[in-house]
Amino acid sequence: MFHTRRRSAAFATLLAGALSLSLIGCSESDPLSLDPGSSPMTALIDGVPFEAILASANIVGDQVFVNGAGDNQVAIGFQFPNEGADTYTIELGNPVAAGVTEGTSSWAAGSGFGSGSIVIEVLTATRVEGTFSFTVEGNNGASGTRTVTQGSFAIDF
Repeated sequence: MFHTRRRSAAFATLLAGALSLSLIGCSESDPLSLDPGSSPMTALIDGVPFEAILASANIVGDQVFVNGAGDNQVAIGFQFPNEGADTYTIELGNPVAAGVTEGTSSWAAGSGFGSGSIVIEVLTATRVEGTFSFTVEGNNGASGTRTVTQGSFAIDF
């Protein structure tokens, strides 16, 4: 179990790194910068409203990565298989993961830790839309859990 937990923690770290890198690639000319009052990703994190001010979606290999960054260095990211519209559950053996970062602290869920689901309603070559909810566990020194509910997103690639 400990060995599996270490691999899972490494996977969560990779997810947090992918979140950071994908958002760094955004520029002012990207269509990801938002007009006031519109957000491609919203959710509640422990009951507190989250609204992305930058968002990205990328397909890398057979995985889709979706990331949103809000105010105060808060971000949400998740990944799931590039297999079309479906419900993807975070559970042991599934290549589905999610994470929340707040400043330098991170919480993650993946194969064997945390829980939740991502419901993909639209997945085309140009757009991804759906809903999400998950509970993520402290990672890299962060403690406790974060519960993400009422998540929704609609992002162009």
